[in-house]
Amino acid sequence: MTTPVGAARTFQDLLARDWAYWTEQFPEWATVVGESGHNHRWTSLAPDAIDGRVGHLKQVAGELARIDRDALDDADRLNLDLYRDLVSTAIEGVAFHLDPFPIRSVVPRTPLLAINQLEGVPQDVPMVLSIMPAEAVADYEAMLARLEAVPGLVDQTIAQLEPLMEQGDTII
Repeated sequence: MTTPVGAARTFQDLLARDWAYWTEQFPEWATVVGESGHNHRWTSLAPDAIDGRVGHLKQVAGELARIDRDALDDADRLNLDLYRDLVSTAIEGVAFHLDPFPIRSVVPRTPLLAINQLEGVPQDVPMVLSIMPAEAVADYEAMLARLEAVPGLVDQTIAQLEPLMEQGDTII
């Protein structure tokens, strides 16, 4: 039987590790929420990176399932239930080609469709740059690094869209 302190620590450690993982995987989101250290990069759209995120989601779901819910206080129990729901919903969304990201947004992202009228390179680049911190030399260096990485982001977007265009899919 898990002690309340042990269960709470296990859960809090998992949340901290997962936060660090998702801010590293989705640096634009990290910028939006004010998490420093990732402002020089873009999210990788490479298939192996996406597969890695799906694997991570499934691993976290397993870790959440092993936490002794009854050993948690009411607040942590609620947070566990909510995070389990976010993770399981994200796993279910992968079957519908949604991004393997357990944080819900107004418009679910899909690696299958890397660009649309609401998001993609033409919208994301200026939006992210406009919210980046701009107070220190390091902030401007991060902006320049992100700008220098835009061609790679464009190449990854094209690589995602090419198979759909070759198949003649009408999704785009």
